Amino acid sequence: MADLPFYTFWEASYARLADVEGCIFWFVGNGRWTWQRISTQPELFRTWLRANRAKIGGAFGNHRKYETLDPDSNSSTARAIESFVQLCGPSPSAYFASIVRSVGNDPIRIFDDAYHHLRIARFGRLAKFDFLALLGRMDLAPLRPGSTYLSGATGPLRGCQAFSYRSRLN
Repeated sequence: MADLPFYTFWEASYARLADVEGCIFWFVGNGRWTWQRISTQPELFRTWLRANRAKIGGAFGNHRKYETLDPDSNSSTARAIESFVQLCGPSPSAYFASIVRSVGNDPIRIFDDAYHHLRIARFGRLAKFDFLALLGRMDLAPLRPGSTYLSGATGPLRGCQAFSYRSRLN
């Protein structure tokens, strides 16, 4: 994916999502994967993925290049979805509302608490940050990062330090 032009990368990523949505519509038969359906029957998605993964096109992005649609793999999309369902319980909005009740209505504190407690299979530092920042940008949850969360990072921290150093020299 790294050598694809930017628009092609997004087309490939969107193709995967569109194929899953399209396959769900055609092969589940009675609707789409709603939160109600997947939260009460997460194993059903794994079963569906097992039967339909060959029909799903597109590609994972560069930071997800080791992920797979194989539902029996430890790197499976099904595993990530199941862990998100376990984390959120009855609903994602209830999950974030509980954080607001715990830390207050400050988007930076909510982001920090969610970042440090987010347990989704295959989500490391970057995936957690990107996921939460996306939810905040889309106004799906009251989230705003208060830092870069590079503590403990190796390559990204060195890159930021080098960039910052070069910026000060110019």
